[in-house]
Amino acid sequence: MDKLIDAMKEKFLAELALSGNVSHSGRQVGCCPSDIRDRRKSDPAFDLACQEAMAEYKDKIQYEAYRRAVHGVTREVRYQGEVVGTEQVYSDRLLELELKAKVPEKYKDKKEITGAGGGAVQINIVDFSDTDDG
Repeated sequence: MDKLIDAMKEKFLAELALSGNVSHSGRQVGCCPSDIRDRRKSDPAFDLACQEAMAEYKDKIQYEAYRRAVHGVTREVRYQGEVVGTEQVYSDRLLELELKAKVPEKYKDKKEITGAGGGAVQINIVDFSDTDDG
């Protein structure tokens, strides 16, 4: 019998869109990851709904990273245990990751392979097609 009944699917999908975690979302509806996996294999519509829920989750966390990088978050400033004000804190690291993802031609990490002493890489091509097998 299918352990992930139709009544549970909507709650599971809502939780998946919120958390992005199949195990956690399954636990919320009383299913283990293998139940979810089996249902996705046997039910293409459910599989597509899971993909859409994950896409929604990814959009949500991507926006949150952007928000923290560009708009920042407000944090309390304390002095001797008392709140004396607030400050806006931005995430340079999240901004760096966003730039690498959205403008890779300019910000992606570049990797370069060089040969001995920083020179050109030597490539030796061996043609085995003319060898005698016997």
